[in-house]
Amino acid sequence: MQKDGKDPLKVITSVGTFHLERQVLYDPQGRVHSLPSNAWLPPHQGVVLTQRAQEWACLLGRDFPFPTAQRLLGWLAGEEQLLCINEVQRLVVRHGQILRQAAAQEVQELLAHGDLGARRAPLVPAAPARRPAAWAAELEPVVAAALAAESVTPPTGVTGADWERVRAVRRAERAADPAGEPDPDGVSTAARLARLGPELAPDQVLVSADEVKVRQPEKDAWAELRTARVATAAGARYVCGTGSLFLEELWLVIWLCGGRQGLVTFLCDGARWLREFAQAWLSRLPRWELVLDWFHLVKKVRDLISRTGGSRAAKKAVQQGLLAALWDGKHDQALARLEEYRALAKHPQPVNDLRSYLEARGEAMPHYRQRRAARQYIGSGQAEKTNDLLVARRQKNRGMHWRPETSEALARLKVLQLNGEWDAYWHDGLLPSLVAG
Repeated sequence: MQKDGKDPLKVITSVGTFHLERQVLYDPQGRVHSLPSNAWLPPHQGVVLTQRAQEWACLLGRDFPFPTAQRLLGWLAGEEQLLCINEVQRLVVRHGQILRQAAAQEVQELLAHGDLGARRAPLVPAAPARRPAAWAAELEPVVAAALAAESVTPPTGVTGADWERVRAVRRAERAADPAGEPDPDGVSTAARLARLGPELAPDQVLVSADEVKVRQPEKDAWAELRTARVATAAGARYVCGTGSLFLEELWLVIWLCGGRQGLVTFLCDGARWLREFAQAWLSRLPRWELVLDWFHLVKKVRDLISRTGGSRAAKKAVQQGLLAALWDGKHDQALARLEEYRALAKHPQPVNDLRSYLEARGEAMPHYRQRRAARQYIGSGQAEKTNDLLVARRQKNRGMHWRPETSEALARLKVLQLNGEWDAYWHDGLLPSLVAG
């Protein structure tokens, strides 16, 4: 072997750019040139980008606009033009595609396997819930006195729904421990009851899913990105994606989180694709329930009633009557009340739309009052929070538009972080998995 010049190599790292001179060797007998050091390097075309530099580009590009991410990356490395803006975006898209392809391959393998046995999904451990107080601290003595007197009427400053739940919890506590001695003045008990909220049973799986539309570069064009959060008493896992892959992945996560044995509660805003998913997939489970989010139901009723025309007093009366009936689980009574209002409405189409909406989602409307008193979920706030974490904070700012592949890549990188798999992917080279190792 003979030396035959040098071949430059550009190496971009998280601490700057290095230019290395590699020795080129020539074999006179075989008449070929070779670079022995090339076998130690990843595939390249004269430029090598280290794993750490790629991680920083994706980390910053995941949470900041690409121009900002490019500048921050340069400041960290002490080199202003370490990477161009387009290269930061290309790295985000490339790793997003790697994550999507890995998810698609694993989903197909798991679905083809059939019997998943005792496999479980890896979950991020659940943190204690942070709930706002139902009443101000200065009202705690008043609440304690009302509890001691077993008052049916809520004290001033406490809503009727909160008081129902407090009384239901107190009855359950006394039934479980009749000899229990409360605190002398009842104030600490009142403070504890002020932060009641829904709780998951040990065998319950809570699923909340939604979709987010992000603007595309073309005029009036939007891309749909689906998100979900699956939670148990032990922890939670996030899912995102598009099309059938998302539905299949969500189904597997539900199954692996205990859906094959426990109760699956599916909270949704009533969108058709969510109801179709419940009927097509969740109907295979032994125990499941579909719950229409109370917030979206109230919003829909108010919106459509406001479009019917007529007097303000009549619209307010029918709106209150409908919501009161729906809150008490009286679906037929709500439809009858709506029909009575039809003669007073100037515009009949919103009445027809509301009736169709209520009829199509009747099975997903439980007795909301009872569920709230029993500390069961009636709202899909987790879905809205998931949308915010995975998509809205990064992709829904003014003037932003996205190609579908970039939008999904950003969301998948965020899911990688929220599921606690970021370090395993970047430092250990492990792809995320739906099955705990």
